[in-house]
Amino acid sequence: ERALLALVDAGCQVPFGAHAELLGTGELRLHAALEVDGKLRRALATGDDPDELARRAFSELLPEGAQTP
Repeated sequence: ERALLALVDAGCQVPFGAHAELLGTGELRLHAALEVDGKLRRALATGDDPDELARRAFSELLPEGAQTP
């Protein structure tokens, strides 16, 4: 969650949320949502490396060329 927040690099006024959960397999699942241009974008990533999960979720939330709100 914190790694993704750092990548989004947005302040308190940006509609953003992230939640990580530990699965029974030992993997993490990261759910995230971000409002961009009035539209809600969602991301879901599963794996065992928190930083990699954050990068994958970030690339889903803000595809190339999109600007952080």
